Order: sequence, then C-alpha cells, then structure tokens
Amino acid sequence: MKIIKILYRTIAILLLVATFTCMFLNYSKERISGGYTGANSFMSNSSKQWVIDNFGEYETFDDLLYKGMTPFVLNNFVYDSKYNYRFPIQSFNFELFQNVKWHGVCFQFAQWAKSVVLEWSNHKGIDVQSYVFDVELKGGGKHSYNFFVYDENTYCVDFTEALTLYNKNKPYGRAVKNIGETSMYYYAEIYYEDYIYNVY
Repeated sequence: MKIIKILYRTIAILLLVATFTCMFLNYSKERISGGYTGANSFMSNSSKQWVIDNFGEYETFDDLLYKGMTPFVLNNFVYDSKYNYRFPIQSFNFELFQNVKWHGVCFQFAQWAKSVVLEWSNHKGIDVQSYVFDVELKGGGKHSYNFFVYDENTYCVDFTEALTLYNKNKPYGRAVKNIGETSMYYYAEIYYEDYIYNVY
C-alpha cells in the first residue's frame, strides 16, 4: 500500500511538472510569435466583423495603419485612467472597450491595435507580426505600446503618445512610424530607454 501511495505522488508531481513546463513553453512561444496571446485571443464574431466593417477596405498594412487605424484612434479614443482594468491582472476585452466608447489607457490602446491588425491580416491573408510591449519608463511609471513587423519593416506605434500630441495640436508622426529593419527590442531599450518587462 505504501508503494502505491509513493507511486501516485510521484506520478502527480511529474504531471504537475509537465503541465507547468508546457505552460511555460506555450507562453514563451506566444511572446515571440507576434500572433494571438492570452491577453487578446478572445474576440467575439461581432467584434471581428466590426474590424472588417471598419478596416477591411484597406489593402495594404501602411494604408490600414496610416489611413485607417490612426485617424480612428485620434478621433475616437479617450485616455481615461478610470478604465484601467487591473484586477486581478491588467486585462483587455474588445467589446468592453468598445462599449465604454473607447475610454481606456495605453494597455487598452495597444491591445486594441494588436487585435485589429491580427484580425485584418487574417481576413486579408497578409502576414503581420503584432506585439504589445509593456515597459517601465526611464523616468518611472509603466507604459504599453506596439510594434508591428510587416514585409521586413518594423513599425513602432504608440497611440497614447499620438493621441496626446494630437490633442495638443502637435505633430504626432514620431509616435506612429516605420523604423525600417531596426530591432523592436533595440528601439525600445536604446531609443526610448525603456525597460521591457513583458511582451504580448
């Protein structure tokens, strides 16, 4: 009887180790894939249709970003820390963000952008890698913004900064730009001098 208990415990421990190993490997794969992650993987059919209805007309990624998404953000998004959903962890829900009339913070803005790009690219059959970087800023505080990789070009997109500049009647081009073949990690750490603590 004692041997059977030891055998069961050993099997249970091995199964737990295997489960955590698989979870870690999946999480690591998600981080580098540029695709859907646990933070933005669920979109209802109506949310997907909303993306296609609003952005499906754009045939190229540049048109989607510069003629579609950026004007939409500048004319509809409202930075509002009241909608910073952090319990138990920071999360994103496309429909909820839409229902609160696009009120949110940098994390919602970046997850929205990632979701739109992934759904648009899936609909068009175009390969675009889409990332959200969570960073600690050089001067303190935390922030989220996007990188997109398309056709060997990397785009750095910070819709929070773009919206802030736009609302102050200042040029916002530096917040939505093609940075060429520059590594997104290099750009975040060297150009922005941010500490990257999470990538979706």
